[in-house]
Amino acid sequence: MEQISNDESEEEEEDAPEPTPHNDVDTDTNQPRRNPVRERKPPVRYGYNIQYDTTIAEPTNYHQAINSPDSEKWQKAMEVELDSLARNNTWNLVDTPDYRKLVDYKWVYKIKLGPDGNPIRYKARLVAKGFSQVPGQDFDQTYAPVTRYESIRVLLARCLQTGGQCDQMDVTSAFLYGELQEEIYMKSPPGYPTPGKACRLIKCIYGLKQSSREWYARLSKTLIKMGFRKADFDPFVFIHKTGEVVIAIYVDDILIFYWSVESKNRVSLQLHAEFEMTETGTANWALGIHLIHTKTGVILSQEAYLKRVLIKYGFDESRPVATPIDNNVHLQKGTEAEKIDDPTIYQSIIGSLMYVVIGTRPDLAYTVTMLSQFSSCPTKAHLAAVHRVLRYLKGTLDWSLFYAKTPPTALIGFSDASYASDIDDRRSFTGHCFMLGEALISWRSYKQRSVATSTTEAEYMALSDTSRQLIWLRNAIHELERKPKLSFILRGDNNGSLSLVKNLVFHKRSKHIDVHFHFVRERYEDKLFELEYISTNENVADLLTKRLDKGKHVLFSSTIHCGLRGEVLK
Repeated sequence: MEQISNDESEEEEEDAPEPTPHNDVDTDTNQPRRNPVRERKPPVRYGYNIQYDTTIAEPTNYHQAINSPDSEKWQKAMEVELDSLARNNTWNLVDTPDYRKLVDYKWVYKIKLGPDGNPIRYKARLVAKGFSQVPGQDFDQTYAPVTRYESIRVLLARCLQTGGQCDQMDVTSAFLYGELQEEIYMKSPPGYPTPGKACRLIKCIYGLKQSSREWYARLSKTLIKMGFRKADFDPFVFIHKTGEVVIAIYVDDILIFYWSVESKNRVSLQLHAEFEMTETGTANWALGIHLIHTKTGVILSQEAYLKRVLIKYGFDESRPVATPIDNNVHLQKGTEAEKIDDPTIYQSIIGSLMYVVIGTRPDLAYTVTMLSQFSSCPTKAHLAAVHRVLRYLKGTLDWSLFYAKTPPTALIGFSDASYASDIDDRRSFTGHCFMLGEALISWRSYKQRSVATSTTEAEYMALSDTSRQLIWLRNAIHELERKPKLSFILRGDNNGSLSLVKNLVFHKRSKHIDVHFHFVRERYEDKLFELEYISTNENVADLLTKRLDKGKHVLFSSTIHCGLRGEVLK
């Protein structure tokens, strides 16, 4: 962690971690309390007082693994991996060719966590160093089959709201099922002490640039043969012809959403006949998000990950703050002279925060997006601001999203813009979010690509972008259900921009607006959604476009069911 020098301002010094006083000591008199404050804990029945083991370190190389306290477990994991590679005829040992460069390898180690966040399995993977492959010779096209986070949230919400279930399956050594088209040679790993020999790869292994592509090709071909089709809204979501089973793919993890146990079991048997798979039952982890099932819905949490982030950057014992950004601090781009000595620290923290913004923490979306624009030249002021975010996380570790089982009546989109809020280029910030009943399924905060000349124009541009996301979500829901009984509503808090959508007005104040922003007007005329005005005090999209005081920040967060788990359940 970047050390803050003594000559910084008092405001920056306040961002440094401070120990929390013990409950048994009176902070005013520094004397023992007569009646110590009782430590309050949430009830066990909801399952959200789980203790996560964040102290177990994963080895980064072979020598660390065999010399670690868990060396026996890692050794066994490596043996299992080598046996799997041999059983699948992954390579042939051949004489080392003089005309080809050998691809190197490395061991990757991972601890798989159970529903309670504690280790249940030690995994070792032999991977190729794909960066040593020669383009055009060792590989051509590459991409990874990854379902969008928004698609997972839409599927999960609709599954809960319509009485479905969600299970998880893990394909053992998934990439080995991909047939390798290119001629690739790899150095022989431990267990094959044959000097002068190399491994001529027959199957794709992890690390090769084309492995994920070939695995997806094999899996999609199998699913289509089983009666599935690729969804139009996401090519990595497959819908069965009966509509009773939907599969989402995230590399080698498979989420199965189903409304018929019989249909799901039939699909499961067919998949087991094609691949070696492990069924983990009800999905408890998806894309690094912990799914906590309750009687009334599901909690989506990344608390375990956030604890590791705070430990990594030394803020696990810091003093919490109520909001992610100080309303009195206005940041601007820095100069090379003001740049901190090691910008990678700032960049690393931003990257870690981006992951939770995408997953479960919309309350951080505006702050992290705004701070990310300073990554190329961060200053001490920027570093102090990002440290404040970590202190905010310390106090909101157990904030989570909650998806209720209550059937919705509408998909409602909230749109907002903060006019000319960027001090450097005077561009506006756009924010939008979508509530499917009581489930927040989509959100985004970003700076507009051009300068708006008025508040109305900035809000109109925001409405246009929000309407595109609304159309995508509408199409996804219609594809999953033939005739969903839902209304689709778009809400904004600026009457001028709403009038531009509803009325074909052309005058000097709006004639310059780019053509593609009029998309919202055409879709409104097609009656694909309703347009409604909402008061600024009720527009939750404000959370995604500007700094808010503590009261409004907590209010809007709780409105979208992002907050303390106990409060969310209430």
